[in-house]
Amino acid sequence: MRRGYSDIVSSLILTTIVITIGVSAWGYAQSTSSVMSTNYFDEVSDSVYRIQERFFVESIAVNISSAPSVSVWVTNYGRVHVNITCIKISGRGNNTYYYPTNGYELATGTTARFDLNPGTVPVRTGTTIAIKVVSVRENEVYAKERIP
Repeated sequence: MRRGYSDIVSSLILTTIVITIGVSAWGYAQSTSSVMSTNYFDEVSDSVYRIQERFFVESIAVNISSAPSVSVWVTNYGRVHVNITCIKISGRGNNTYYYPTNGYELATGTTARFDLNPGTVPVRTGTTIAIKVVSVRENEVYAKERIP
């Protein structure tokens, strides 16, 4: 009589253990797949936004004076907002970088003017300067301007 209870109890314990392990494995797989699908969606969205991001340097104006300056106009013609993170001025082997605080958000269809100090880049008649504009999505545009 005692042996019958022992078989039932051991079967119940074994069944409980198997169900617990199964539920744990299912829960782990569910949470992992949820995190992976969210990460995948975020990566695909970022890629789509990067492709839809379109901007260009519309114009460059150089002021040659005792305090030289360079003005750069950047236009966003894409489907998404552009966040400008860096503008680089290059010329004669020298580079100057401008980093807008927290980036500069450029809405779709708008143009922004950036007034920059050329720093160590020589700004004088007969030289050429190069401008590189970088967005937060790592898209880059380039422009050159010869100073007459």
